[in-house]
Formats: sequence, C-alpha cells, structure tokens
Amino acid sequence: MTETELHIRDMQSFIIRNKNRKKVAKLAGVHEHTVSRFVHKHGAIALSTFIKIEKSIIKIKENPWFVDQKKQPPKGLLDSK
Repeated sequence: MTETELHIRDMQSFIIRNKNRKKVAKLAGVHEHTVSRFVHKHGAIALSTFIKIEKSIIKIKENPWFVDQKKQPPKGLLDSK
C-alpha cells in the first residue's frame, strides 16, 4: 500500500472512529453525503472536494475545541475559506 493510500485510509478511519462526518462536512462546506461517499468509496469526488475534506480533518485534529464542545469555538474557526 502506498503512502497516499495509507493517508486516505487514515482520514477515512478518523471520520468513522470519531463520528466526525457532520463536523468535517460543515468545515469543508460540502454535504454530509459527500463525506460519506469519500469514507465508503461510493462514487468519485472532485480533487478540490478531497482537499477541502482533508483540510477540515487537519483543522479538527489540531483544535481542542472539537473535543470539548461545551466551550464556544474560537472566533473564525467555523468560517469557510
């Protein structure tokens, strides 16, 4: 398995394991079904969509707010870019 395939598998398992489909979709600015298609490999997604999903996962992993959602998110965190 290539390094790219391992990276994609890691992203897919992160979404499934942590039940982050809605969070990833919201941050990426895509529909939840698009994230599900990525996770379950049902249908193709555009490269630009893949990049949005990848950036969202990185943002979730790096920000502790997503672990403890009792606090308000940092200003601008949920803004689409």
